[in-house]
Amino acid sequence: MKTRGNTGFGTYNVSATLFHSTTNEFDYDQTRQDDPTKPNYAGPKLNQLGFKADGVELETTLSAGGFSVLTNVVYSKEEITKNLGNPGVVGKTSGGVPKLRYTISPRYSMGGLTFGATVRGQSQVFTGDDNVNTIDGHFIVNAFANYEFGNGLTASVNVNNLLNDTYVASCDYYCYYGEPRSIVGTVNYRW
Repeated sequence: MKTRGNTGFGTYNVSATLFHSTTNEFDYDQTRQDDPTKPNYAGPKLNQLGFKADGVELETTLSAGGFSVLTNVVYSKEEITKNLGNPGVVGKTSGGVPKLRYTISPRYSMGGLTFGATVRGQSQVFTGDDNVNTIDGHFIVNAFANYEFGNGLTASVNVNNLLNDTYVASCDYYCYYGEPRSIVGTVNYRW
């Protein structure tokens, strides 16, 4: 479903998508072994994996003068439907998959200068398919400024993780922190 239009102060675009997805994977690994009737469990390992996801995605854009903002929100319920190698995880959520993800990106342009920010976030996630431990949800703020000098010359500054938040980004056997603040400046010239 999608609608767009023009109000007295600017333009807008709103869309909503309902989705249902199923995936089946066949993981054949010649180096792994799973046949208990053979010495030392000799033989290739075949694992079949199945997943399904149901959800909704909402996206909006609003522009008024030099200001614009884009928002995107995705809610999904994802579930493991098959795992021959570990049937105990069937019916659970895959590790690292949030139920809620969102992005908010405001920006403002005046003359050759454009500046703005992007806020990206997610809800808590399980650290593994067993759904025992969780990582808290988090959000990150990135900021940018671009200036077009004209004649093909542009300068940009990007600040990733503007607030220098420390957060756990993912876990498998170990947990990994997200990247700390970084600042990158570029100058481009188009011939």
